[in-house]
Amino acid sequence: MSTGTRIVLGVDGNGAFIPALSLVERLRLPQPALSLIHVAPENLPIWPMFGDLVKDANRYGQIVGNLGCEALHDATTRACGKNLPSDGRLLHGEPAQRLVEQSEVEEADLVAVNARSRGARGRSFIGSVSRALAITSRTSVLISKGEVSGHGPIRAVFATDGSPFADRCLDRFIELHPEGIAEVFVVSAWDIDDTEARLLGQNLAMLGGDVERTIQERVQELATAAADKLTQAGFSTRTIVSRGSANEVIHYVMGATGADLLVVGSEGHGAMTRPIVGSVALHQVAAETYPVLIVRPRES
Repeated sequence: MSTGTRIVLGVDGNGAFIPALSLVERLRLPQPALSLIHVAPENLPIWPMFGDLVKDANRYGQIVGNLGCEALHDATTRACGKNLPSDGRLLHGEPAQRLVEQSEVEEADLVAVNARSRGARGRSFIGSVSRALAITSRTSVLISKGEVSGHGPIRAVFATDGSPFADRCLDRFIELHPEGIAEVFVVSAWDIDDTEARLLGQNLAMLGGDVERTIQERVQELATAAADKLTQAGFSTRTIVSRGSANEVIHYVMGATGADLLVVGSEGHGAMTRPIVGSVALHQVAAETYPVLIVRPRES
């Protein structure tokens, strides 16, 4: 177990960071220490309505710098009110790139941001920062979406395909030891199409004559093994194994269980299941309304 948790939290100038800060508080990670990072743009915007202002780089830089300092002051005050030790830093450049760089410099355990909803129905949460972090960050990423209650235990879904990589992600999640998570539903999806059935049908004797039953039992076995690890680490757990695509199963389980957070790894796939980590994680960040914790195991 880590003696402390270093968290890099992205701070914007419009208060959109507040849900991410609230979710960090709710997770109750061991001895959290926050680096509050506001990244101010380096390039002047091409906005005709600003007239001569955009032609004055020094004046523009001063304005965005002042706004960044105000945002960091607000974020620091809010973090202090939640008993989260923090320090603020104003950087310049492209937000996702600087957050990734800062997390590596500080050897952070987690990068946290809030994703704004987009689209007429607010169903798409993809944004340049959350997307870039989901794809490029080597540090685990926490992405909140919308308002987050600052109180009460969290019910989480841990999506796994039973692969060795997913097991490493599970180990890293246990190392993070989020004390605010009271219950974890271990979810695995499985499916088999007609072509796969015909291919596997050549080995029916080896599989016991019932391909679908054999695959389902194996997936259940792997899910149970993951749940056992979590139980030993002190979490209350349940397993849910369902046939279907990973995204469909995750979406259904998140709604059916009333879970507050999805936990998923960043890549990998099992031999007998549809990939749950990797591209599925990006879909969950981009298209679903619930918060997502993308777990990245530490590099050797």
